[in-house]
Amino acid sequence: MTKRLAAVCASLVFAAACTSQPAPPQAASTSSVQTSTPALPPVALPDLSGMEPSVQQQMRDRSAALTAKIENAGTPPGDLAESYGAVGNLLLAAEYRDAAEAYYLHAQALAPNDMRWPYYLGHVYRLRGELAESAASFERALQLQPNDIAALVWLGDVHLDQGKPEQADQSYTEILKTIGRKGGGPVPPPPAMPAPAQMPSAPIRNVAPAPAGAQLATLPPSASPQDEYDMAYGYVLHKDYSLAEQSFRDFLKKYPNQRLVPEAQYWLGESLFQQQRYRDAAESFLGVSTKFERSGKAPDALLRLGQSLAAMNQKEAACATLAEVGRKYPRASASVKHPAGAPRSSERPGLGLRRPSGSTSS
Repeated sequence: MTKRLAAVCASLVFAAACTSQPAPPQAASTSSVQTSTPALPPVALPDLSGMEPSVQQQMRDRSAALTAKIENAGTPPGDLAESYGAVGNLLLAAEYRDAAEAYYLHAQALAPNDMRWPYYLGHVYRLRGELAESAASFERALQLQPNDIAALVWLGDVHLDQGKPEQADQSYTEILKTIGRKGGGPVPPPPAMPAPAQMPSAPIRNVAPAPAGAQLATLPPSASPQDEYDMAYGYVLHKDYSLAEQSFRDFLKKYPNQRLVPEAQYWLGESLFQQQRYRDAAESFLGVSTKFERSGKAPDALLRLGQSLAAMNQKEAACATLAEVGRKYPRASASVKHPAGAPRSSERPGLGLRRPSGSTSS
């Protein structure tokens, strides 16, 4: 354990007994959002009851932010479109494609010149097997931002799936022209077919070599901080924790002062925790609970810090940390202050927290 983590653990060990109460059952989420724009139909979150509580909260937070912007008559259309799109991104990553489509349609109507929304709609239709609609959406994205490599790659791939190799070749030829204008070398080997949440990267079929140093886009078309965060979070939803770790590390290095840093730091810790790298996870959760103690993720981070310490067999520090959650964050949800499976005082020797099978202390 690092000196910093050890010092914090030592400071937390006091005469507080760990207690446990059953967590209340998670209610199904059916919150809906109604826009004031007559031309747009209402949109609603699907039933989230089958998802992890932390993922449910992420969805609700995005939906609440959208609702607040809708209720503010002064919200610019572009800002409102961003909020619709942010909810759509999470829904698409979680494979709620029909619900994601509705949010993207709202975003597209509010910001018709932003190529991201037809681009993401193209993925919704592609994943549903609606290839004609997918191709039309990617073409719309390219009308707004000609020669976008990610959109060209996916359009070509959809054309191949439609049995239209000549049209696919046109897209791939345009890719090579675009890469040639930017300068570079051979196209790297095509990546494996991505999971649904990994929308921006794509396999390339029948593409001739390009000039040296060429790179294919592996990020959303805008590559905005929000889009990069959403893509990293998509890896968490799909339980690809190694890629999630890498993506969140890259995000934190690239955007050290971005407003999403507390959340990114938390999900980095969660990615490490799920890989049973408890010491690294504890360091990440500690960073959230000390540097961003007023952030929405601070209570969850303190809980996870205690659970990481328990997995490391740091019994006294873990017990004290878990007791600290309710004291420091009295308004935190009951499921955070009294998580199911948290140790009772009579369970102190083992803390009542079992490691996943096959795990070892870090």
